[in-house]
Amino acid sequence: MFHRLFALSLVLILVACTQAPQPLRHSRTGFDPSGLRLRDGGTIFIQKIEGIAKPLAKIMGNSLAESLGARGIPSTSNAITNPSYKVRGQVVIKRDRRNPHITGAIYWTFAKRESGEKLEYSQPINVDRRRWEYGDQAMIDNLVEAAADEFASYLQDNREREAVELAVRDQDVVFFIDKIDRVPGDGANALKKAMTLTLRQAGALVRNKPSKNGYILDAEVRALDPFEGKQRIKIAWIVKDATGLELGRAQLNNQLEEGRLNKPWGRLAYEISRAAVQSIGLMVERHRSEAQFDRSRPQIGTTAAPGRRNHRFIAPY
Repeated sequence: MFHRLFALSLVLILVACTQAPQPLRHSRTGFDPSGLRLRDGGTIFIQKIEGIAKPLAKIMGNSLAESLGARGIPSTSNAITNPSYKVRGQVVIKRDRRNPHITGAIYWTFAKRESGEKLEYSQPINVDRRRWEYGDQAMIDNLVEAAADEFASYLQDNREREAVELAVRDQDVVFFIDKIDRVPGDGANALKKAMTLTLRQAGALVRNKPSKNGYILDAEVRALDPFEGKQRIKIAWIVKDATGLELGRAQLNNQLEEGRLNKPWGRLAYEISRAAVQSIGLMVERHRSEAQFDRSRPQIGTTAAPGRRNHRFIAPY
């Protein structure tokens, strides 16, 4: 009898310590959300964009949702229940394979649930064919910006839009990589590609033209004459605001084997980009803080506290 009670107790202990079956548990995320849908309070639902391939439609929908989010408007391209607003897009492309550009239009429909009102907006398309067919993220981001501005105008009055613009530090950091001068070999292309990837990994956006509240990034490269089989290289990443005003420089110095710069840069370009990105971030953070400070002050005869205008931050290199 004692042995039976002991065995039963042991079984109960093992059962209590064993994890219960979890049929909804997902192998990667730990939870399977397939049966859930967001319940919303004013969210814009971006429906599947028609007339283009599914992967490109998904990229465009996600980019539009992010652009609206940057304007303080909750939006999603994931299915939600009974949304307050719906956006539908229909892409019509002019079929001409000989044209290096994709031309056509996107016909947007913005629907309001409560009033049943529908607003229509057409947006022209004229983009590089190769970038379109490969679903280039920067190209898509630029394309949906105009649509996001249009939809924001339906929901926000002037004061609300001004408040969003004032919240500079809450917006995404957007870069445009412009000039990379005096670079041997394939360094210019390699540096631009590497810095684009590095900035995106750091959480910034990189676009192919300057934006209103974004930053311009240039680079100056100086390779000194070789000496005893070594060659010194000096690189300055120059951060400018949207008007072209220089905010500071991230300066790098390194010594390489003679002839290294005439070979494919490859990994070297990524190492240079990663070494500079922290200082670039500090310059942007300082500028955004100062812009927030300037805009929050009462404008009484002066625009900034003494010493804050045209201050240049030099990275500690």
